[in-house]
Amino acid sequence: MTVTRTGWSVSTGSLTMLLIGVVYDYPELSFVGLCGILCILAAAATVAVRTAARLERGLVSRRIGEGEPAVCTVTIDNPGRWASPPVLLTETVGGRRTPTRVPGLRRRTTGVTATYQLEPLPRGVYPVAPPEVSHTDAFGLVRRVSRAGRTVQLVVRPEVLPLRSFNAKGFEDDEGATLTVPIAGTAFHGLREYLPGDDTRLIHWPSSARSGALIVREQRDQQQSRRCVLLDTAQSRYSPESFDEAVRITASLCAAASGAGGDLELWTSDVRQAAVRNSRAGAAGWRDATLDFLAAVQRRPHAPGHSQVRQALAAADRGGPMIVVTGVHTDSELRELSHRSTKASWVALVHVGPRQHGRRVMTARVTALGVAGSADFAAHWNGLRLWS
Repeated sequence: MTVTRTGWSVSTGSLTMLLIGVVYDYPELSFVGLCGILCILAAAATVAVRTAARLERGLVSRRIGEGEPAVCTVTIDNPGRWASPPVLLTETVGGRRTPTRVPGLRRRTTGVTATYQLEPLPRGVYPVAPPEVSHTDAFGLVRRVSRAGRTVQLVVRPEVLPLRSFNAKGFEDDEGATLTVPIAGTAFHGLREYLPGDDTRLIHWPSSARSGALIVREQRDQQQSRRCVLLDTAQSRYSPESFDEAVRITASLCAAASGAGGDLELWTSDVRQAAVRNSRAGAAGWRDATLDFLAAVQRRPHAPGHSQVRQALAAADRGGPMIVVTGVHTDSELRELSHRSTKASWVALVHVGPRQHGRRVMTARVTALGVAGSADFAAHWNGLRLWS
């Protein structure tokens, strides 16, 4: 319980008038000062009495996109015998305070729900602490502050731009020139039980003997089974703004490719991988897990040069197309990366920066896309003609 600024002004004025009245024998002035002090005491007694009202705050959605306001609900119950006073509910998320005035309730009233919105937040993961609940007396002299609810987590996902999906064969430019060369071949994917119609040449006899049932090797088209998106998180390559643009590009690519089937993997240059793959969790599950992963990703201090990117490429390189989203590079650095030996059917290097607009084809299998930001990338990417 604290005294407000108005309360301190009334207290100071009342004490001053009381002292002047006593010292100079002004009973009227002393009476006014005494009334002011009694008002402060009465306000403190009013606020000190606990009401039976209960508040419970909740979030309509704990996952939102950039630029979207988080919608909160507050449920108020007052089963007591007395009316509850109006309160001021203050949310503090990401250093931003959002006050909301909640009206008082009549006695024995339950289940009243109100909604309010928080200010839009940048991409990230935010703990939303219990809101601050404060109420004052009728004259605003004394305030009482408490907390209601529990801490929840709010995930602000990167913006996803509409992109055309990409497949394993590559794409053509607007004039029909081939920018990538597909690589044929199949790869071993795993073992499973024999199904009618399976090629008997794929039966794995040692596993069949151990299990007592026919086990076959599952082969998948190397082009169609796996696609990979790699995000460079080196702090030296980006400004904070350009890194957020790179994350938006990565999220848009993953969302565009998630519904095309096959395995779709997301890696970062510090060799961290989103745990869920499309073929196991379904397109929607992989998309949700990926966007949550990208909501929390941050720039990291990496070693100079391309050692981190090369290490991540080696870990993620299992065939199929690969897109590397990175920051500003010199021409020699781009050529170094583009000539790296890889099993990928094709590689696209997307380098993001305020003055990176333009596109250069480095080799027959590697394309360099220079973009200023996510909107520039979306316009450029959607102008490409994908192979079907």
